[in-house]
Amino acid sequence: SDFAHDLRRIFANCLRYNTNPNDKPFRDLAKAFLESTDKYMYMLIQHPVSSSKNIYPTLLYCWTTCLDILNRIVYLESPEDKGQTAWFFLQPVTYFFGGTLPAEYQEKVKKPMDFGTITSNLIEGIYQNVDSFVKDCRLVTTNCKAYYVGRDDDVMYAAQANRLEQYLSPQLDQLEKYDKSQQGQDARKAFKSPDLIKLLKPTKPFYNSMLEDLRRTTYTDKYTKITEPAVSQFENPVDTSLIQDYLQFVNTPMDLLTIRNKVATGVYKIPEDFEYDVNLIFKNCEAYNIPKRNDHIVNLAKHCAKIFKKMYASRIRAFEASGGKKLFGDDNKKDKKRSLESTTPTIAPPPPKKMRQESTSAKQKSPGPTSASQQAVPKGKSPKPTGGKRVVPRIVIKTDGPMPLHVAIAKIKEGFKCRRQHKELHSWEGACSRFFRELKRHPWVGSSKRFVFDAPVPMLHPEIKAVYLNTIKSPMDLTTAECKLLQGGIYKHPQEFVDDVALVFANAVTFNKSGDEQGDPTSCAYFDASRHLLRYTRWLSLEYLSAFLFDDSQNEGERQTGPLPHWKLTVSNLNDSRYEMENVVFKQLLDKSEDGDRVTWMESECEKLLKSLRHQTDQKRMTFFIREEYPLDYDQYIKKRVWWMGCETKLKEWKYDTFGELISDLRLIFENALKYNGRVKDYDTTSKDAYESALHMSGKLEVAIQKLYLTAGDRIEREKIEDIILDREAEIAQRAEEEEEERIRSELLKQRERSRNSGVEPSRSSIATPSLKIRRAPRRDLDFDNPFDDQEGSHEQTEMEVINKQKNIYEKQLRDRALGFNVTKNVGIRIYHNLFWRSQAIGWSKDVSERIQQTLAQQNIEVNAEKLMETGEEPKCTPKPSLVASLLHSSGRSQVKMALSKPVKRKNKRKRLFLG
Repeated sequence: SDFAHDLRRIFANCLRYNTNPNDKPFRDLAKAFLESTDKYMYMLIQHPVSSSKNIYPTLLYCWTTCLDILNRIVYLESPEDKGQTAWFFLQPVTYFFGGTLPAEYQEKVKKPMDFGTITSNLIEGIYQNVDSFVKDCRLVTTNCKAYYVGRDDDVMYAAQANRLEQYLSPQLDQLEKYDKSQQGQDARKAFKSPDLIKLLKPTKPFYNSMLEDLRRTTYTDKYTKITEPAVSQFENPVDTSLIQDYLQFVNTPMDLLTIRNKVATGVYKIPEDFEYDVNLIFKNCEAYNIPKRNDHIVNLAKHCAKIFKKMYASRIRAFEASGGKKLFGDDNKKDKKRSLESTTPTIAPPPPKKMRQESTSAKQKSPGPTSASQQAVPKGKSPKPTGGKRVVPRIVIKTDGPMPLHVAIAKIKEGFKCRRQHKELHSWEGACSRFFRELKRHPWVGSSKRFVFDAPVPMLHPEIKAVYLNTIKSPMDLTTAECKLLQGGIYKHPQEFVDDVALVFANAVTFNKSGDEQGDPTSCAYFDASRHLLRYTRWLSLEYLSAFLFDDSQNEGERQTGPLPHWKLTVSNLNDSRYEMENVVFKQLLDKSEDGDRVTWMESECEKLLKSLRHQTDQKRMTFFIREEYPLDYDQYIKKRVWWMGCETKLKEWKYDTFGELISDLRLIFENALKYNGRVKDYDTTSKDAYESALHMSGKLEVAIQKLYLTAGDRIEREKIEDIILDREAEIAQRAEEEEEERIRSELLKQRERSRNSGVEPSRSSIATPSLKIRRAPRRDLDFDNPFDDQEGSHEQTEMEVINKQKNIYEKQLRDRALGFNVTKNVGIRIYHNLFWRSQAIGWSKDVSERIQQTLAQQNIEVNAEKLMETGEEPKCTPKPSLVASLLHSSGRSQVKMALSKPVKRKNKRKRLFLG
């Protein structure tokens, strides 16, 4: 009953709030939702109960008719000002009197009533008969007239009440007649037993198909690039005997095996229950693993939840639309290929802009329509039919001018008709394909608009064709090298493919070398970028083709570093490239972000290196190295303790200054494990597992470190070159500005000299100062991996931003005030405690001194009494020496001699400063 009451109150509040004539869509929507809600409540709550007693109060059988009457009252307008007639009757009287009823109103009106209250009573099921509804409706206008009778003020309200009563009375009378008629009685009986809504109940294949598709989904880790089944961790129930704290985080365990058994036994009556159980699996996973920081399995759960949400929405939509006949939705649209022959009619492309302008002008000149026979037909040409096949516009390429890049690439690919897909390549060709695709992801190769290596230079710049071919004897571009690889049979060895790729950048270095020496900005930029790309290509090719390298480790020679025009795929060159990358990255200072700012790319790379060790497949092996848990004798063999969470904490606290410090700590984790557990691994099972885990994880760490060297080394060197290019452009812009200022100054001097020679002193207005329009070199961001700019442009703040800013300032002030209060409170408590213990110490010392004096006085009295009895004379009151003075003449005491001497004045030696 409470649930039904609250559910209906939602729509009642909507109707009470939206009382403007413009709010008709909201009122209609609330009515439609209430009608559907009442039917579903009857079917799911009231109907399953066999007893005739209502679980919740039902609505009035003609509540829709009553609501239509109230809606017409809301929309009723006054003829004088076109305002709402019932405006002052839609809310309680207390709304217009500050929340309280006037004393005079309470005397004249016994039961206040308004149409808003009537609406709530109708929607919440308080009215169980038509008479109570009609009585309250009439009471609204009756109360108004009773209050204003005999009063001269506010005649307007009484007039509106009369007008509203004249409009409302016929409709209420008609409603009462309908209620007493046979038609009303039949409607009352039909309302008590409405027709049940037929819900489509999915069959077992519907649920099983979703479970099978969910089992076939895979997940690829973005750090390690390892692909695994996505739901393999959720197939069976969690073993609480092994994971004993699982039920402390999860109240209702769930797994795919349990769901499959429920489907087989027919437990699911509606598909929403099935959806709830599947989502419960992933929610349980997040609830248990997020506090334990098991990031990989949490990512698995989020990925599966996203896949299932999309799958369920598409399939349930298709199932309901087909009336329960279609079991599969359109969740695999991306895998479907469109047929070549389309059954839908094609639409001709729009005419060019020039043709549209001519046709528009022709229409303006000839307003009347013309038939096809009256149109002029050129001589020697027959008119072509407009219907039928789609007319494909021809692309005319001018061969004497520069060719667009996409056209040049298409023309190159036309020469290789038998090209394969990249995924069809295997063995060394597949490795070359992976190397090439990774190279194309470089921002200066794939997405750069400044450096172009995808097409031959003579095609793109025919004006320098002769000079280029005289300088470069073997032209090459990346598109040609890719097509030759995909064609097959052209390259016999990966060395040939790598040589062609390297030739692209080597040609750019050779051609732009002279321009770089002369200081041409474009040539300098191409020269520096190509030199870096040569070195990066060598690093990349040796890493991706490491399985096909020639082993020449026995032939030791000099290290090959720098931008080499060609290199061999050998093991020694791989070692040289890794040594070179390590020198670039290892001692590089980290660019640290400020507190609250976005992390830098260097910090992001360090986080990737850390997370590469926390893959779900390595969770068991990493249990030895995550936390600071060591045996008692560990420090006897290991000098420095290092663990994974400690490295993560140091990285978050910006305690690492270079890449090398983090890499050294991570390597030390497994070196310590190998050193400590290598002693007893032969007869201790735990040490053996830890030793083998350290061997495995150290190898995995080295692979992740090589990826870091490759990525970070390229980024570091690329940023240096970008800075050089931008500094060069700024220098050129500054030089152009200085030359322009010098030219203006010389022109002014010449004009002044000519004026002196002519004998006329030039006025300031006669000297025409040319306007300075210097176009500075834009400081462009050449790094397309980072599309955003740290220096965001200023913009006008919206009202919400201003409010949020003020809110943050106010909250900060509250926090600072609370902090200051706590500090002051702690200081006051500390001072109070100090004063209290000081007073206690003073009182204690005072009591002790008084007791001592009393004891000494009593002793003196006893001594004097004894002497008086012996001698009969009263002793003289001589002061007793102190304890120190009494010991001065005791025997056996070592004498201490003290002497006072005059202080010797020492000269201050000051250092002299010799200025010469």
